[in-house]
Amino acid sequence: MDSTILAEGLKTLGITPTEIILQSFEIYLNELKKWSKVHNLTAIHDDKGIIERHFLDSLLFLKALPDDVITIADIGSGAGFPGIPLKIVNRNLKIWLIEARQKKTAFLRNIIYKLNLNDVKVIEKRVEDIIDGEIDIEIDVGVVRALFKADDFVKMVSPIIKKDGIMILSKGHDYKKELDGFIGSYNIMSLQIPNTEIKRNIISIVNVS
Repeated sequence: MDSTILAEGLKTLGITPTEIILQSFEIYLNELKKWSKVHNLTAIHDDKGIIERHFLDSLLFLKALPDDVITIADIGSGAGFPGIPLKIVNRNLKIWLIEARQKKTAFLRNIIYKLNLNDVKVIEKRVEDIIDGEIDIEIDVGVVRALFKADDFVKMVSPIIKKDGIMILSKGHDYKKELDGFIGSYNIMSLQIPNTEIKRNIISIVNVS
């Protein structure tokens, strides 16, 4: 892995590219490429693309996280985005990776082990199938990368997020039509993935239920 692209991207996001952070992302990248040969975890296979479109894209969520956030639910985590990158750069976070597909949860458990990550748990279910008490801590923030429409995301995720917690979505250029008629308090940050021309709209929605 060419760590220069990653290091420069981290600096752009205000993250110090320490040796442990760079090593962790290198292990993550290598494991992702190895597993994808069999399980097709991602359509992006080159190092530069993975660094920019998965790692740095995931870290844009940091800009929207409240300062006091501790617990995060990553909804439809897939191969661990954005939850694992967030954990790599902030080891104090407690992360729940919610993913229904077995081949992806197997990868998530593998990468948690490889990176020696504490306070990261995998739930092999759809978020709407999680039962009361299955998550035994209060979740401050729910995050998702472009998987659900805003209304659907709020309906599915709000039951597991604490009152006045935040639900954060990352969307592309067509996000506005999803918010037409949306009832609720939200904030939008328009950000750019470092080293690219790709823009993301990070939508933060307050959980009022």
